[in-house]
Amino acid sequence: MTKHPRENWKSVGQRVRFEIMGIITKSQGGCVKIPSAQKLADKLGISRMSVVAELKKLAQEGYLIGKTGSGTYTNPEKIRSMRHNFSGKVIGIIVGDSRGYVSEYTNWVLQSRVGMKILQTGNLPRLLTLSDPLNTELSEQELLSAGLDGLIWIFPFQSDLPGAFLTDRLNRNHLPTVSLFAMEGTPRIVPDAESSGRELCRRFLAEGRKKLLWDHFFASDPFLKVQFRSAAECFKENGFAAEKYWDLVRNEELSLFLERQLQSGIVPDGIICHTFAYGSIRPVLEKYGIDTQNQCRISILGHDLIRHPDFCGILRREPHRQLADTAVELVLKMIAGEPVPDVTTLPLDIIERLHQENIEVK
Repeated sequence: MTKHPRENWKSVGQRVRFEIMGIITKSQGGCVKIPSAQKLADKLGISRMSVVAELKKLAQEGYLIGKTGSGTYTNPEKIRSMRHNFSGKVIGIIVGDSRGYVSEYTNWVLQSRVGMKILQTGNLPRLLTLSDPLNTELSEQELLSAGLDGLIWIFPFQSDLPGAFLTDRLNRNHLPTVSLFAMEGTPRIVPDAESSGRELCRRFLAEGRKKLLWDHFFASDPFLKVQFRSAAECFKENGFAAEKYWDLVRNEELSLFLERQLQSGIVPDGIICHTFAYGSIRPVLEKYGIDTQNQCRISILGHDLIRHPDFCGILRREPHRQLADTAVELVLKMIAGEPVPDVTTLPLDIIERLHQENIEVK
């Protein structure tokens, strides 16, 4: 008996469904004969019994119709009813590997603003979840079979899934795909990490601040890595060696490292940290009575003001609304067959909040 190890996956039925939905999508509302259960089983590497069980479900749901002595076909009536007289485009939204979008503010806000922008253009957004995100072949098949006219992929590098490879593959397979915050792949939209890194460095140097403590996230995140490197280059151009003055510390060790420095009487001139790190270092600074206006200047992301409305320091503000608007604009152009640039760069604001004035979280 042939063994089918993949049938231990909960996605076996989904694989059959995605295959059939791909055929339905390509049928463009026509009545198309689907391959036999055995051919589908051979193609998907699963048992014929599993294929037959899923085909029965699809027939019961009205997607397929059987013709005696002829075979099984897609049902044009069902396909027409699926559209509900909707004349717009269906644009998919996927965040990271589809599992982590709830974990971080930027993921939420970009997903929401992209979705709202799609609706405002008279089209339909669809949030996608991959059944097995680390399986590249299956993920590609799912996305190509999802009945989408276009796809916007936010943070395609946020997992072990090779997102840049997949976005390129999707475009080559005629699913227009735009990525946000990707550093490779086609086409992509990114904030100007290089210019913002230089501006951040200039802000600290203008105040005579050279001894800086950096959150290690700047050395691991593809986008922030560019920001960190350009800041270091600017620092060097001004006559200082980053290796001599800067400390790069892992997020989970940042507060402990800072406390050890303060215990030794060493106060950093500035700290540049990512979203969650400020919440851990703030109590340490308060414990030792460090004045963040004069002794140690802090830089955080602009949306952290939601958690820390009394923060004063240097804000790095990402243009979320402009990123979302540009992504939808580009994917609609691609769907219409219009050319778009491989890279679209948007400015990232570096602003100083000296007092608790109201600053819009973009």
